[in-house]
Amino acid sequence: LIGTVLYAQVPVLGWPAFLVLAQTVLGIGSGTLGVTRAFVAEVTPQRTRTTYMAWITAVEYAGFTVTPFIGSLFLAIFQNGNLVVETNFFVLNEYTAPAYFMTILVLIIIFLLARYFKDRKRSSTVKKGGRKSKKRAAIDELAESKTIFGLTTYDACILG
Repeated sequence: LIGTVLYAQVPVLGWPAFLVLAQTVLGIGSGTLGVTRAFVAEVTPQRTRTTYMAWITAVEYAGFTVTPFIGSLFLAIFQNGNLVVETNFFVLNEYTAPAYFMTILVLIIIFLLARYFKDRKRSSTVKKGGRKSKKRAAIDELAESKTIFGLTTYDACILG
């Protein structure tokens, strides 16, 4: 969300360094794909895990495939300059329209996650004797520690 908003503001500021910053923030946001896969692996039964991983990978690559076409659509719509909107802090043209579209899409996804996502309690791996190894206990302690935002480290990684 922050990366798309920053990217949309590049034409307003006109600084190449700001473009690099916006792309860096977008890249950091993309780093959550591995966390998403880890979450799916943790909450799905082993017998159906491959199916869910296939679905999540298919959706991911469908997004990688479709979004350039959406960008091309915005280019075709705004190309002649008739629909361009410019104010002091807002520019809507063929370059910023895809960023604003993604911002709206991310806001919808955040709303849907907040409304319908059911968090599952993290399952702990315990040996047959009923005790965790020191390494597993340290990992669990770190995952359950609170961040400055009041979320556990584990939940912060999931929300990414």
